[in-house]
Amino acid sequence: CAEGYEPLHPWIRCTRQGSINVWDPDIACIRKCTKSIIWNLSIQLSPGKRYYGTGERVSVKCRDGYEASEASITCVRQDSARRSVWSPEPRCIEIKQKRVESSSDSLSLTLSCNKGDCESIWDAKATCQEASECVSSCEPAPSDALCRIEDQWRVQEATITCSSLQPFTQYHVTIRSKSTNHPVYSVMVTTNATEKCKK
Repeated sequence: CAEGYEPLHPWIRCTRQGSINVWDPDIACIRKCTKSIIWNLSIQLSPGKRYYGTGERVSVKCRDGYEASEASITCVRQDSARRSVWSPEPRCIEIKQKRVESSSDSLSLTLSCNKGDCESIWDAKATCQEASECVSSCEPAPSDALCRIEDQWRVQEATITCSSLQPFTQYHVTIRSKSTNHPVYSVMVTTNATEKCKK
């Protein structure tokens, strides 16, 4: 096949049909995957090259200030259209932090997102990173009870609330897609000190 194309079938056979010889199946070349023009410079693929064959899997990265909807994508064959396409189709999501509030045992984080980009169901988790001297350990509560997402992307906003935290402790809050488990946003937040637990 010409550059940028690959055979639709791994082999073909010359067979007799009436008085003529024909190829079975038909000779056909299918277009390989390429980086879409509409992605412009917003999406980077790794490894970077001009064409990708069926079955190739690549990593996806977005420019600063954006997060990729998928950590990786795969070039898959679309026989009906005689071309290969990326699955799933990647997007770069712009997530902005609007508000951060914290107490000695909880934190609240409000994020905004472009319409249509953040309508999937996500999970949030706060992981203890660094405890103060007055806290005996850096063991967070069970992750499934630690954070909840309220009003998820209603009017393109969502509020993540994490409770049962330790005072004056640094937490790494991570939001992941439930479908792919891919992290789409993260931030470091420190809970407030108490009278018994001050710097």
